[in-house]
Amino acid sequence: MKKTLLAGFVLSAFAASSAMAADLARPVYKAAPAPLFNWTGFYVGGHGGYGWADDANLSPKGWFGGGQVGYNWQYAPNWVFGVEADISGSDISETNLAGAPLVSSKINYFGTARGRLGYTVDRVMVYGTGGLAFGGHSAGLEGDFLHVHLTDHVQPVPPAAIAYSQVVAHTVH
Repeated sequence: MKKTLLAGFVLSAFAASSAMAADLARPVYKAAPAPLFNWTGFYVGGHGGYGWADDANLSPKGWFGGGQVGYNWQYAPNWVFGVEADISGSDISETNLAGAPLVSSKINYFGTARGRLGYTVDRVMVYGTGGLAFGGHSAGLEGDFLHVHLTDHVQPVPPAAIAYSQVVAHTVH
């Protein structure tokens, strides 16, 4: 009798607990939030264009092209630190054949090496940059007694820019 009573009590306890569990609401699972864009990573690119200037003696013009390479580190969570270098070959030139003395100018190459510190809001980054700009420039002034030839210039890079990324991720196989 005691065994039957004990078995009945245990069975009713299980039945009551499963009935209570059936009355509980099922958990609602939400999708994970979309990850924020991250600027961390290596990048490489190319560029090209056309340059010109207007001066009283010379108006050089011509094409240029080159590439850039860099790396960004995003931290804390909206700050970005980066480094970048770029270089371009150029055919921006002119020779003044009409005047005496003969004046010529040609930009052979130019580029920059810079650091970057920026603040991001998702895909938009406002940043300051600083470093060195360099270039190889040939200028000639030839007359009866004078010849001048200049090359290689280095100067500071002016800062500030805004960048926007349209790419989510790159994979190269």
